[in-house]
Amino acid sequence: MDSESRDVERVLIGVAYLVISTALLLIYVAVLIAISKNGRLRNLSSFRLMMGLGVFHCIPLSTECLTGVLLVFDLSISNTRAEQIMGAIAASSFKCSVLMNMVLAANRFQILCCASKGNHTNRLFIGMILIVMSSFYVFFFVMDMQPGEGQYLDYIKYQWYYRVSPQFPILKSIKTYVQLSCLAASGSIYVIIAIFLIYNKVSLPQAAKPSVVEFRILLQCVLLNCCDALAILFYNYGIRYVHNRFDGVIGNSVYILINGINSVLYIMFVRVIRISVIKTVIGSKRSVVVRQLQTK
Repeated sequence: MDSESRDVERVLIGVAYLVISTALLLIYVAVLIAISKNGRLRNLSSFRLMMGLGVFHCIPLSTECLTGVLLVFDLSISNTRAEQIMGAIAASSFKCSVLMNMVLAANRFQILCCASKGNHTNRLFIGMILIVMSSFYVFFFVMDMQPGEGQYLDYIKYQWYYRVSPQFPILKSIKTYVQLSCLAASGSIYVIIAIFLIYNKVSLPQAAKPSVVEFRILLQCVLLNCCDALAILFYNYGIRYVHNRFDGVIGNSVYILINGINSVLYIMFVRVIRISVIKTVIGSKRSVVVRQLQTK
């Protein structure tokens, strides 16, 4: 491929990264604002946890926006501290989001299987969980900031990647197996919940059924956990062994979509959030029109 074609390809891919990640980031921020403004949702422990999860999702999306800018304007940060910091920030956030999925699975088990009224869990407990998640974030970040560790931007494949031969292979193995263990634990919990709900429906028809909101939260959490599993398996055991010209673009695009998919799930499953986001978008468009009319 000649230099001119390569430049066109780089710009197109950079624009795609920038547009997709920015759109998902803006939707996610609108969703989080909608939750924070709704007293009923804000008081539910599951939504408080999912707001923390949203922060861990928005950080990688912000990094991917910057990645798009770097590609569009051909700005190189290779082998710099800034590159390692960007990679560590995004990768640590994704690992913590996987841990948060396990916490959400435990929360769903408590609410649906233990006949708990604890979806209004006190703020202290939720705060402690978020502090623990923040501690894990710092731990993962420090590990990725070690010499020869962390993610780096490949300007040929247009993808953030871990070095094939890191200085401390044990660290890479630990990070991978921690994520896989969390996914397996979350999946096991959801299987137990499904068996419990089916048993109740068949054997105890008079038992209280979960509310529509609780069931939709469960479905959203299950889908999110499946998406994370697909992303990790795809990155670690899939695309790396299917070498082609665009394998890096595919891998990075999947990473962007996985971090942003929860905002779409919110809009699909929670009517209040869907209406709030639509009103926000319509309201912003009306304000723009009004300003344009005032300036004329």
